[in-house]
Amino acid sequence: MLQLEYKSQLKCHFTVVPDEAGIDCLCILAKATFKFSDRRVTFSPEQLPVQLEDVYRGEPGESSLAMASDFALKKKSADVLLVGHAYSPEEGKATTAVDVGMQV
Repeated sequence: MLQLEYKSQLKCHFTVVPDEAGIDCLCILAKATFKFSDRRVTFSPEQLPVQLEDVYRGEPGESSLAMASDFALKKKSADVLLVGHAYSPEEGKATTAVDVGMQV
């Protein structure tokens, strides 16, 4: 029986999938959630769980993606998903537009 001893703080999911030749391979997915504040990056105290399927804001195919699946059999790059809020530059004063950005 397959056993995995995992001692990291990161959320983890594993599964067995066949490769191109039909040979079973262990696929391990580890996920980390980070907190950005005051130009510093730290591990978030709350680590989000591994997302095994896409989650949509409404009906799939008719709405935008709220959370993409973390699982992919082959992936040549990493995903970066920014989830946050934008606030008016003047506290307590409504605005119709705010410039926001993200750089990786």
